[in-house]
Order: sequence, then C-alpha cells, then structure tokens
Amino acid sequence: MQVLNYMKSELYRNVRSKNNYLFLIGFVAFVILINVSLGLFANTQVNFPYGTTKYSLSSFYSSMVIPFFLCLTLTSLVFGQEYKNHTLINTVAYGISRHQIFLGKLIVTMIISVINIICISAAFIASAYLMLETSSPIYLYELLYALAGSLPLFILATVFAYSCHFAFDSDLKRSSVWLTCLVFIPQILSLVGRRIIAVRNVANWMPWNIFKNATFDFSTQQMAMNWSNPDIYMRCIIVGVLGSILFYLFGLESFKRKEIV
Repeated sequence: MQVLNYMKSELYRNVRSKNNYLFLIGFVAFVILINVSLGLFANTQVNFPYGTTKYSLSSFYSSMVIPFFLCLTLTSLVFGQEYKNHTLINTVAYGISRHQIFLGKLIVTMIISVINIICISAAFIASAYLMLETSSPIYLYELLYALAGSLPLFILATVFAYSCHFAFDSDLKRSSVWLTCLVFIPQILSLVGRRIIAVRNVANWMPWNIFKNATFDFSTQQMAMNWSNPDIYMRCIIVGVLGSILFYLFGLESFKRKEIV
C-alpha cells in the first residue's frame, strides 16, 4: 500500500511539473518541423528525392540511438531536484523503505518515459503522412517493429540512468558514467573487435552496437534490415531483461548504502 501511495504522489508531482510538458512539447514540435521542412522542399523543388514517407520513416528507423539518449534526459526530468530540495530525506523519514521508494519512483519514471516516446513517435509518424508523399506501408511496419524491438534496450538505458541518480551526487558524474558504459565502451570494443573475434562477439551484444547496426542505405534507398533477423530481436530482449535486472540491483544497493541529507 505504501508503494502505491508513494507512486501516486510521484505521479502527481510530475503531472504538475512544467518541465515535463516543455520537454514533450519541444520534441513533438521538433519532429513535426522535420517533416514539414521535407514537405516544403518537396513542393518547391523538382524531383526532390526525400519528400516521401519512405525516407522519413526509414530515417527514424535507422536512428534508434536518439530515443536511446532521451532515456537519460527523461530520467533526469522525472527524478527532479530530489537531493537539492532535500525531499528524499523526508520520504525516508516518513517510514517508507528504501526498496519501496526505489521501486515506486522507477515505475513512475517508466510510465512517463513510455508516454513521451509514444507521443513523440506518434507525432513524427502522423506529420510524415500529412506532409509527405505516401509510400508503401511496409516502412511504417518496419518502424513499429524496430520500436518494439528497441523497447527492452530503452528500458535498460532508463534503469541505468535512474540507478545512477542514486549512486552518484552530480549530474556530470551520472551522465559520464552512463555515456561511458553504454556508448564509449561499446564503441571501443567494436573497434577492437575488428581484429579480435572474441571481443567482436561481446561487442555485438551491447545495446549501442545493436542500434548502430541498423542502417539505411541512401545509395540504394533500401533498409539494412537488422531488426528482421529473429536472432537480433531475441538478443534485444535478452540484453534488455538481464541488463535491467543488473542495473536495478546496482541502483538499489547504492541507495541502501547512500547517506541521504
């Protein structure tokens, strides 16, 4: 019962936070502007090759790293200024266990993150069909398929970013650790893996490298269908589940050891 009450208070706090709305409105406006710009160019230039839903949706499909990065920003917005405003210590003093606080706030973070990703994706897709020449629906199906496959990795990224808020005091340190573990190390291992097969096999299981392997060939205007491979799809689920559990335990243990002031 305490967890549910705490979740309600967290949802209420975030619903009243204008920063969440500004973030969502800003990104929705940005993705709409992308398709509006493509539509305007298509109407003013003869034989403009990018004024189609094929190009727009395929570009989104091959850019799953963008919502991946959004997981870090959204977590910061939802977490708010808990340490700065000393509200977390009041919650602990109220008698709610640290495990309940950690779980309740994480669930709220997930809910708000999913809502944001759905709204931004829906705005992008809707504006593409309104402003651009409609191509085959296969490109929409591929995008939705890619978003579904990416969801476990988005959850992993969100859980790790969330756990970093409990493990480290400064925003700079949190962001640095998140970027190092989820972006820089996978890139380094991918480079080393060009010469060492064992390292390559490890690198191929890292979220960043899974995303980067999904590309769009602009010369042929065809998708490099990484997501259509059942093995890759299953890899996303396995990595997402195991990684989320590992980072959850890391964050919970860090919170239990942390002195709240």
